[in-house]
Amino acid sequence: MKTFLERFFDNVEPEPNSGCWLWIGGMYRNGYGSMSNGAERPRLLAHRFSYEIVHGPIPPEMQIDHRCRLKSCVNPNHLEVVTCRENLLRGHHPRMIASKTNTCKRGHALPPTPPPGRSCKTCEQIRRRERYLKSNKEENHQRNRAWYWRNIEKSRADQRKIYWDKKALVALSGKK
Repeated sequence: MKTFLERFFDNVEPEPNSGCWLWIGGMYRNGYGSMSNGAERPRLLAHRFSYEIVHGPIPPEMQIDHRCRLKSCVNPNHLEVVTCRENLLRGHHPRMIASKTNTCKRGHALPPTPPPGRSCKTCEQIRRRERYLKSNKEENHQRNRAWYWRNIEKSRADQRKIYWDKKALVALSGKK
């Protein structure tokens, strides 16, 4: 029977160009490698296990950052212990990019003193307009439909009146 370490390396595929060790075993939905040690421990994150083998235990309030930016990499030389804040600031999440560039993900300028949530006023106006149009779509449709039929009926009534007025004029004039 293989040891846990041997099973770990069975699921590692070295990538020669970047130096990454790609995890080819089980994966979580978020892209991180997953492994099990049977009944002894619950499922582990493969990159955390790899780091602990080489560098020792990870401090309780620290996280592992992939310097290569590849979630499936388990090369301990590409992993670094950082705080949660530092890990987030290094990431490519739209909010982190906005905090670095002072622009939203669509390129609009953010206010100099951010309100809570640091939202883009231009994007917020676009979202409100879309929400308004979507919520009032049925109501607008009904209003337009009522207007159409009201005006069609009015037009038909006008045409009938003109028709009967012409008939009356013809009858009065005595022409056929």
